[in-house]
Amino acid sequence: MDALSLTLRSVTSSKAAQIKRQETHFKEERLSLQSILDREPNGNKRLKAILKTYFQLPLMPQTNTSRDKFIATVKNFLERTIPDPCAPIAQWERRLIAIIDSQCLRYEHANLYTDILKEWRDSTDEPEKLIDDSSFEVEDLCQSKDEYRQEWENYVFNAVQTDKDAIVKWLQGVFASTQASTKALEDLRAGVALFERTMKENKGHFTKSSMNWCIWGLLRSDLLTDEKRRVLTVIQQDEDALQDVIDDLNMRMNTLDQWAWPTEGIVAEQRRQVGSKYRIFHDEDLIDALLLRYVGVKWSVQMSERLVAFAKAHTWLSPLNTVSRNDRTRRDHFLGPTTDHSAGVQGQRLKTFEDDFFLAQLLRHEKEVDRGYEDDFEQEDRNRGLQTRQSITELKHSLLQLLNVEITVRKRLDDEVTVVQSDFKAFGTSIPHTTISAVLTFFGVSQSWTEFIIKALAVPIVFREDGPEAEVRKRRRGTHMSSPLADFCSELLMFGMDFAVWQCTSGLRLYRLHDDFWLWGSEDACVRGWSDMADFAKVMGLAFNAEKSGSIRVSRTTRTPLNSSLPRGDVSWGFLKLSSSGYFVLDNALLDKHITALIAQLASSKSLFAWIRIWNTYGIRYFMSMLGGERPASCLGAQHIALMQQCFARMHQKVFQDEANVANYIRKEIKRRFPSFSADVLDSFIFLPVAVGGLDVKNPFVTLTQLEGRLPANPEVFMHSFIQAERNSYQKAKALYEQGRTVGLAQSRYTPRRSGFFSFQELVRARDQLSHDLLKAYQALLDRPKPIEVVLSDEVEAVLGGPQGLEGSYDLCLLELYKDELVANFGGLNIVETRIVAHGNGSNGEERKNQVERLVCRPASTTLTKAAVCLWATWNLRSISRLHDDFEKINANFHPRSTPVNSTSAHRRVKRVETLSYADAVCKGRLLWANVQSAFNGQRAPGREFGQAEFDEAWSLMPTEGRPSPVGQHWEAAFRDFVANPPPGLDVLAPERRFRKFPTQSKRFFNNAGRPVEIPTEGHYDITYVPVCAAMIATTALSPSASIADTEGSPYGHPVDARDVPNIVPPMHRFSDLAWYLWTQATFNRGLLRYIGHDFILSEDSMSIMDHIAVIRFGNADVNLSWPGLSYGIETDEAKALLAVPNGVGVAYIMMDRAGWLGRRQPSVHIFKNDRGKWCMLWDLAPA
Repeated sequence: MDALSLTLRSVTSSKAAQIKRQETHFKEERLSLQSILDREPNGNKRLKAILKTYFQLPLMPQTNTSRDKFIATVKNFLERTIPDPCAPIAQWERRLIAIIDSQCLRYEHANLYTDILKEWRDSTDEPEKLIDDSSFEVEDLCQSKDEYRQEWENYVFNAVQTDKDAIVKWLQGVFASTQASTKALEDLRAGVALFERTMKENKGHFTKSSMNWCIWGLLRSDLLTDEKRRVLTVIQQDEDALQDVIDDLNMRMNTLDQWAWPTEGIVAEQRRQVGSKYRIFHDEDLIDALLLRYVGVKWSVQMSERLVAFAKAHTWLSPLNTVSRNDRTRRDHFLGPTTDHSAGVQGQRLKTFEDDFFLAQLLRHEKEVDRGYEDDFEQEDRNRGLQTRQSITELKHSLLQLLNVEITVRKRLDDEVTVVQSDFKAFGTSIPHTTISAVLTFFGVSQSWTEFIIKALAVPIVFREDGPEAEVRKRRRGTHMSSPLADFCSELLMFGMDFAVWQCTSGLRLYRLHDDFWLWGSEDACVRGWSDMADFAKVMGLAFNAEKSGSIRVSRTTRTPLNSSLPRGDVSWGFLKLSSSGYFVLDNALLDKHITALIAQLASSKSLFAWIRIWNTYGIRYFMSMLGGERPASCLGAQHIALMQQCFARMHQKVFQDEANVANYIRKEIKRRFPSFSADVLDSFIFLPVAVGGLDVKNPFVTLTQLEGRLPANPEVFMHSFIQAERNSYQKAKALYEQGRTVGLAQSRYTPRRSGFFSFQELVRARDQLSHDLLKAYQALLDRPKPIEVVLSDEVEAVLGGPQGLEGSYDLCLLELYKDELVANFGGLNIVETRIVAHGNGSNGEERKNQVERLVCRPASTTLTKAAVCLWATWNLRSISRLHDDFEKINANFHPRSTPVNSTSAHRRVKRVETLSYADAVCKGRLLWANVQSAFNGQRAPGREFGQAEFDEAWSLMPTEGRPSPVGQHWEAAFRDFVANPPPGLDVLAPERRFRKFPTQSKRFFNNAGRPVEIPTEGHYDITYVPVCAAMIATTALSPSASIADTEGSPYGHPVDARDVPNIVPPMHRFSDLAWYLWTQATFNRGLLRYIGHDFILSEDSMSIMDHIAVIRFGNADVNLSWPGLSYGIETDEAKALLAVPNGVGVAYIMMDRAGWLGRRQPSVHIFKNDRGKWCMLWDLAPA
């Protein structure tokens, strides 16, 4: 153990002992105070004793403005000569005691926190680092450490001799097939020769400036051990040591031909990556690492510059101008001047390809750092004057979104698009060194430099775990990981395949990340491209990865099989796979494999912090990344958010079978591991960040909920709008032309050679280059909407300048959610004062990323959501038994564009703005249906059975005139067959009793100074029951809660939230409870309820969703949709959306709360319009 580790261990123990002493002293003073209070009857003296103890106790600092003001008020009161005899002394005493006792709870949590850290410090866990993965490989997911090493050794220690002449011949055919390409190749080679001369003439390669980017690049990589990181940091800060290293490196550069690896070999070690896979890293000497990084960066930057120049010389990185000058002039004449072709979709594609995907692994500037997997170092990079590009993770997400956009656009414009995906099996470890040598030579790299590079790749390796007598073996294939020199070699090799595909497909670009590549376009072009890729692989000594190779045709009409030469298999991305409809769906088989691996990794942890680290990095960040990231684009649609929620729900179900969720598991583990902790383990302690004394267990549903309603329900709406706008613009221009006018160049000297107006086919041909409207649709699909914002409460605003380390909106969202729990239990928004808690991990001295603050993954920066939205997210992790009350809160609050709360108003305005989107409704409906199914399975407690007393307390039956028919002809048509032939078991009533109408008026109780006062509201239900048809139909449905939340329905003249005032509505106020009670009064066979209908629907949310469904079906909501209208089974998104609207939620709760009577049902729903043109809804609760 080094000195730093010993120091950290000493500090940790000292802090822990200090906290114990302070807690002991605190408890002694608290007992002494209680003894005084037991003997002292005088209120003022009791207050003085409490206040004296408060100021003497060793209290932890806490930000709480209201508490401080209260303490000052009591202090001023006691200092008066004649105290106020009417002062609420007893109330003040209780509050002061609560403040002191909250400090006791804080000490208990501080000790728990210290014990958790000590357990982690003393843990015997192998200090494996979880390294983020840069590939999409999953085939080795279940490989053991030994199995992976054996496979790796079979590749790297067994040379494969490729035919250099065949390689050169193939490259010659690709790069020198025309006079222009031959000239460009000669220029490239000349540039390489000039670079080599410059490198040779330079006698001072290493300076303080170049050392800065070399050192920082190494520190950001995964190459160095913790000890070498510390040494390198010391060298960087010590000018004398730095100069010595610079001198040594310059000497080595000037005698580079004599450089060699040490004969004793380089130690190699296996490290586990986030996805449960192992990778092997070399632990070379620091000086060698700096030298090879410098060389690799220099060659990477130089070759990037030369290859970009080559590509631009061949219009590879230039827009294809398929519109002739004459056609352009003709278009301008009839339609008006157009923008430059580079501003169209074609220009957008080119810019994205060049900036993000072309030679993505090559550095473009010496001060540019390698593409990391996350942006953890982004700000520090800028502070050091270094340049950064999109991280590998972000680039993967961009590729997914780009592919979705292209599919959406091509499917609509060209009817179909073919997608091909593949990669090379074990690419980094299997590249033959003879292939690399041939490729380097072809592109003009000299023999001396080629020999040096091959020497650098042929590392003599010895495994640390094999002991000091292990055999040293030389590497004969592949490149080592996380090295600019390795990236230079692999990118130069793959450049040949990129260019070959572009040539043979007449312009298709291969989107590639290292060796993972995607190609999309027409089927014929993809067949030609795949054929060239196969030729490349054969001649270079590489093999395709069959498990990751696949192809698919996405089409609206074509169903013929794909060309047999294309690879068979799914086109996949992370946990997703592409369907023939053009949407990515969840690959449950692969997901389950990763869940199994996650369970195994979690089970292997020997400390609670280690468990949390694995949960946050693998279970949350990695899973989130494999689903497309935290900021999906509009092209993925709202269904993608629901898919992500489904994934995490599935993961929770499998990982926490009995515990139900992560919070319950952590609670159970704390009680098991630390039995001395007797207090309740609160959710706030589990989920809040380290900055305020929490464990920082990540909750993915908080992040996902912030995206609810931000993505379109149907991404194809952008293309529908474009097609319509294009057609309308054309028809308008044509109509003006036929009238003798034109929107084009009226003064143009151009005379059309052909009579008649510009044809629509001519317009369509130039869409990609010249259509600004298509570009707008394309960019709208690529847009990544910002999450929903929230207005922070005063309590959270007050601490924003306090605890350091709050990571953006995620942490503030949690503070907003748990602020009431924090204040009630800890007297403020800090659980533990983290400055007094031990943070050191002295056992293995892991790097900065693995310290307590970095132990848990950093959430990406997101915008704040409402506290109610946070509650909705946390609700997803709670047990099913708590669903009912939570959903009522969420259903009332989850409206992204609601009027912000004015905290200074005497009465908080809570009037809803009806903005339930279709995406929101589908997601909520899925959750509702999932919990209905849980009720059917007996996993949910039945709802309360209300009787006559509860009904009389809450409701008054209104008089009815005569014996009214419940509904119009549209309902008689629906029930005609049942009335004529009632099913067995139903009540057979006389004709005059077949319809029973229950118009009701709600009562409300407001607790005014302890005296209940009955005040009538506008809340009322008018429900007609048809027992012979097992049906109930609501012709009016306005709940008391909804009534008082509106100014017009509230008797107070202002909106009132029923949750804000205790007992303002009695227990029996929901539609589901009242409707079920009245059903029991209308029939003796309550369990045979089959139909629940709503006539004359007035809810804006309900009508909006039904209009949306009609538009999807007919393109217009104003349709004459009489019975039977539209029908959907519960398995469809439409039915789930209708289950979540105000007129459908009650149906869900009837099934949930009365599952014991109803049994398992498989509902479906009809929506149609009555004879007045108003929406109606009928749910058929058919037995399953």
